[in-house]
Amino acid sequence: MNLQIHSFESIEELAKEPFPPHTALISIGDPDAPPPRLAHRPAWILRLRFDDIYLDEMEEATKKYILFDRAMAEKIAEFVYRHKEEAALILCQCEYGQSRSAAVAAAIAEHFEKNGIKIFADARYYPNKRVFALTLQALEQAVEKLGLPRGKRETIQKEII
Repeated sequence: MNLQIHSFESIEELAKEPFPPHTALISIGDPDAPPPRLAHRPAWILRLRFDDIYLDEMEEATKKYILFDRAMAEKIAEFVYRHKEEAALILCQCEYGQSRSAAVAAAIAEHFEKNGIKIFADARYYPNKRVFALTLQALEQAVEKLGLPRGKRETIQKEII
């Protein structure tokens, strides 16, 4: 599975040309941010909006911010598993391409390839740990919901959670 991490700016630049066939985009933005302007569209797009913060226990945070939650993580897991067999490329994009998109890419890489730590070790990225943990958990639970043994992950055919 080919994963790429992009910023708002780099995804718009990439979209000036047609995307490779069978490309999926997970686009993440702030709650009040417009989506990227894409001259060309990939085959599949999932757009999520939430603030890039780690807070999950502070009551004040839920009043001021839209936090990444399990429901959003499950949407990512469903999207990935729905397009896993067809998608030759999964693009993960957020504002600067460093935190939220890196966390989603790291969770997908960890789940399928067991090498998500490489993204954490790359100095270009600062993966949001909350986004990573919830997304990885949702991907792992998707395997359980589909009733597949852990060793059979790679043989999953276009199943939808």
